[in-house]
Amino acid sequence: SVALPDAYLLRSEGRSFPVEVSYQAPKNHLYWREHALTVIKDKISQHQGSILVFLPGVADIRFLVDRLASQQTDKLHICPLFGELTLKEQQQAISPCADGEQKIVLATNIAETSLTIEGINLVIDSGMEKVAIFDNASLINKLEQKKIAKASAIQRAGRAGRLMPGQCIRLYAKDDYERRPKHSTN
Repeated sequence: SVALPDAYLLRSEGRSFPVEVSYQAPKNHLYWREHALTVIKDKISQHQGSILVFLPGVADIRFLVDRLASQQTDKLHICPLFGELTLKEQQQAISPCADGEQKIVLATNIAETSLTIEGINLVIDSGMEKVAIFDNASLINKLEQKKIAKASAIQRAGRAGRLMPGQCIRLYAKDDYERRPKHSTN
């Protein structure tokens, strides 16, 4: 028996381009922010196109915005992207750059699925996210930093291949990626 006999089945294949994935784990995971800063600064000087950096939380974004402020010019824009920003600030982060300009978008997982940011062809992925975990002792949700699942890592890498071939640099080791669960348990 057919539940919806008059329903149409529509199929839409999302277009994506190849993304080359590489791994650059920090020597000491306690200093992952500094390692991220080093990788970003290195890529600013040698990369053509805009960069999307996935970070676990707003404090991490602010840390990098402060340390990258000296890199900002008329041709290079540093743009934070997280849920608490105004609509205008969010639109600034996702709007396309003018020709000859480059953008570095520092984002939480808000940019993981639904947004296409034009000009992005490099993703730098911290491999972490902040998740609300209910604490039975205090009866409130607390934000806890944890490693993302493989599905999220794949989704993040795919942001670099939305409009053109791209690259993804994961700021953790390949064997770390291999040990992660396929999907998030939250």
